[in-house]
Parts: sequence; C-alpha cells; structure tokens
Amino acid sequence: MRSSGAVENNYLYRGEQVDPNIGMQYLRARYYDQNTGRFASTDPFEGWQEQPMSRHRYVYGNDNPLTYSDPSGLFGLAELTATAKTLAELGGAMFAVQYTAVQVIRTLAKEEIEWTGKQFSASVSAGTRFPAGTSLGGIYTIADSSWYPKASGGYERYVGGEWFTMLGGAGVALRPEILGGLGGSFFIGDATLQSPMILGAGPETLSGGTVSIGAAIGLAIGGSYTLFLQMGYASGNFSWLPTIGTGIGASLDALVGISIPTKIGRYEYTSTPLPS
Repeated sequence: MRSSGAVENNYLYRGEQVDPNIGMQYLRARYYDQNTGRFASTDPFEGWQEQPMSRHRYVYGNDNPLTYSDPSGLFGLAELTATAKTLAELGGAMFAVQYTAVQVIRTLAKEEIEWTGKQFSASVSAGTRFPAGTSLGGIYTIADSSWYPKASGGYERYVGGEWFTMLGGAGVALRPEILGGLGGSFFIGDATLQSPMILGAGPETLSGGTVSIGAAIGLAIGGSYTLFLQMGYASGNFSWLPTIGTGIGASLDALVGISIPTKIGRYEYTSTPLPS
C-alpha cells in the first residue's frame, strides 16, 4: 500500500505501523514483508494440528491477506475464530446434556453440595472494538466441596481438586487492544458453586460442558463478575476484584467450553459434620 500527500503516515495496511528503515510492517512478534506476502522470520507459535495452514512458519493470514489479518505475528484471527467455534460446539453439546440432567435432578431432590475456592482466568478477544468479536478464554479452578452425608453413615467431602477449562465464544466489548486486533484481561477471584447432593462430589462433578456469561468494567484495574456459570454438574458464579485488564473498558462475554480435571483431590471423612 502506497501513500500520497505531504503528511507522513507510517500506519498503512490494516492500520499497522511500517518501519521506513527496512520497509516492513511491525506485527509485534515478527516483521511482515508486504512485497512477498511472507513474514521475515519463522513463527514462534507452532499452530494447531487441526488447522494445517496455521502450522506454516512464514505465511500471513492463511495466505489470504485480503480477507484475514494477523495482528500479533503469531496466528491469524481466522484461526482464533475457528478454535472458538469448535470449543463452543463441543462444550455446548456436553452442557446441554448435563444442564438438563441437573434440572431434572433438582426437581426431585433439593439438597445441594456447595463448592468454594479460587479461580484464575485469562481471555483474549479478536475484534475488540464495539460491537462484538470472537473470544477465547481459559479458567483454572481450585475448589473444595462442603461436607455431605454418606448413605453408610458419617460425612464426607472432596478437597484439593483442580480443573482447567478452555472456552470459546463471542463478546460485546469496548476496550483497548493489546496486539493490534486483540484485547485481553486476567482475573483472580473467588468461586461459589452448587451441585446436587445426590450426585456426590468428585473430579467428575465440575468436569464437562461449561458455560460462562460475565461482565467487566473499570480501568486497568477494575471489577468483574460472572452472571452465570455452569461447570459440569455444578452452577453458580465467580466474582473477581481486582481485574487486571488492558486499560479503560467494559465487556459482556458469553463463552462455552469444556472443563477437565488436572489434579485429583482427596476425600475426607468424619462421623460428625465439621465447618467447610
């Protein structure tokens, strides 16, 4: 792309900065040569096996720069969108089955097990300028269950369990961008979930389809709250304060994915209930 006129402008194709000394576009992780349509160095990101084009070490935007962009120099926004779509489809199918089962169980048995713990969450969004864009997120959960009665007598609880959740979806966001077309945030906060007592407690309770609908608002450090969260057979919310983001902004995200146990906890037993 060429420019004309007396005003110097180094921000050309896709609004990215061109280094006039070398004639290449600066895309954070690497420089992009617009004359050849290739990056000047190999991609530090190895790509996804399910998407062969993402594993090419020099190609830009799936080799289709008119349609796709690569603001980070790591992967095209099309690949981010495809990954989010796959996660949403798989997680959504699992969520539908588990959520329906939980609702049926709750009409028959009202007793619940409460889960409390900590959550660490990070997300990246493409197309973060209002109105909407694609989002990918990850949640790491550490939680313990409350005491619940055993059929054989006494009480039991599950402690020290850990889960990782990968999420994809869409969001309405108005927040600064950190990598050209990408925006992101990082959360640390408290978790509170409930699951039907009749199912007991274990690593499988918080595993499976996950849906998270949340909102955040504030400055570089602000507040965030999940309006709805379903992890496997448990539902509730996570609240975060502070939120470490990319600057002034607000967002509303709906993410769907899959939660898997990464550390198996242990069961504790007592003949009389103790405080959780």
